[in-house]
Amino acid sequence: MTQALQTSATGINVGQQQINVIANNVANINTVAYKSANMTFETLFSNTLSQGSAATKEGGGTNPKQIGLGVKIGGISRNFEIGTFVNTGRDTDVMISGNGYFVVQDGDGKQYYTRDGVFTTDSNGNLVTQSGMKVVGASAPYSGTPSSTTVRIPTNLKATVTESTSDIINDKLIKDLNNVSISSGSFNIKFDTMIPDSTLKTKTIETLNNVNIDSGTFTITMSGETTPLSYTVNDQQSLEANIAAWNNVDGRLTFGLDNGKLKITINNPDHSISQVNSGDTNFFEATGIDTENLTSKLLFSSGNSETLSFHVDTLDTMGDNIAAWNQIIDEFNADATKDNIDLRFEITENGQLKIGCSETLEFEPIDTNFFAETKISPVNLTSKTLNYSAVLQDLLDYNDADGIAVSSVTIIDENGIVSCSYSDGSNLTTQLNELNQAEWRYTTPDGTVITGSDVTPKGSININSNMIVELASFVNEEGLVSINNNLWQWGPDAGEIFYGMAGEMAFGSLESGGYEGSNVDIAVELSNMITAQRLIQMNSRVFGTASSIMETLAYLGQ
Repeated sequence: MTQALQTSATGINVGQQQINVIANNVANINTVAYKSANMTFETLFSNTLSQGSAATKEGGGTNPKQIGLGVKIGGISRNFEIGTFVNTGRDTDVMISGNGYFVVQDGDGKQYYTRDGVFTTDSNGNLVTQSGMKVVGASAPYSGTPSSTTVRIPTNLKATVTESTSDIINDKLIKDLNNVSISSGSFNIKFDTMIPDSTLKTKTIETLNNVNIDSGTFTITMSGETTPLSYTVNDQQSLEANIAAWNNVDGRLTFGLDNGKLKITINNPDHSISQVNSGDTNFFEATGIDTENLTSKLLFSSGNSETLSFHVDTLDTMGDNIAAWNQIIDEFNADATKDNIDLRFEITENGQLKIGCSETLEFEPIDTNFFAETKISPVNLTSKTLNYSAVLQDLLDYNDADGIAVSSVTIIDENGIVSCSYSDGSNLTTQLNELNQAEWRYTTPDGTVITGSDVTPKGSININSNMIVELASFVNEEGLVSINNNLWQWGPDAGEIFYGMAGEMAFGSLESGGYEGSNVDIAVELSNMITAQRLIQMNSRVFGTASSIMETLAYLGQ
């Protein structure tokens, strides 16, 4: 009977432990990122009354006779399924959607791990947990070693921005222009073709399709004279015949064609034109010639268009790209069958891309965003400044007259990149360059973007800090040891630790504006609680029965 007492006692004991596990789960139903626990059972040793025997020719075999000695806790495992997203609307609250843990650090530099993404900033700009632990920043997208820097936002910043010169722009790779984000590809420029001068000369004036000229006369008065020179416009004659007739009027003026335009040349530099009188024709009004402008607008267009294709290579310097573009134009103009186009690319002194052209152009980006980024259009043939440099200083003195105070902090994307806005409308964040190195990205109030490679000196904000939240993952996360404040620490069975950025490799992405809720299932917990209660009740009945039998046996001896 004493064995029955001990066996039922083990059942009561494990039932109590299961109630403790359930109680802790229910107590943490609202705990941020809590992972529910579940207890399993195992048998204790069995008392073997008979080992059993094998069958023989004379008789059959027998099975072993065993009486179990009770039950024990087999294990208490954690359910690491992701909890539901709890929306808070706070920009610094984040949830890991997938694998990974935030890495946090105490005042002694010891690092812990948590799924609790309820973050805020302290008075020094550190990104911290609810218990004041600093959030560690990622040093690389993926690494086998932990980062030694924590996430810190400069709360008071001084920014000195300087435009780059044309020499600097020419030497820059297009992909490194920090005010644009230009992709490699091609763009086309379309323009109307002009009829050659030789063809234009044979055209009668009435067929010039870019002007509408009446027959009649016009006069030109030279400076210091009162008698005007008279010229006849005959739209029935070719333009060549008209020009020849005008050149016979007086030797001081010569009429001719220049790239499809009418041009008047004053042969003696001491002479000048004082007055142009249309007379009874609208010739000067239609061509646009006056005393200040002795070259008219385009007289004739063929109605056809030409297309030149230009390639943008982000791996070449801006100067190399421009040289290649201008070479295309030179080769086009060298073709005797083509009409020359007045088109040229250059960099202005203040670092702007300029397209010099007297024609009407049409841009086609094709497979690059070059024109969208540089803001060049047929109306505006000079882009915004392509490159700036900046000196950024983290001012610890809030009373500094040149300082701009941080106004908001946001974890802006799924990779855990932190962004902070300042009182003047500027923004500071971090990005990865082509070498997967973190670098600063500063946006001025007018929208100019300056990357870390152009910050001088680079990292002058605080070289012991970055603004990318680091995540950690484990070979066996069930080997982690839970401690207080929603923290975990490494355990012997957790295995190797890997570090990196959210959204990279095996790490989950981040969702901002809320945190991960508890994954406790109340229905499951209530069901387990009922079974644990019945376990204790039934083992108590067995214990009571065994006790009553022992009491009866005790009375038999009286």
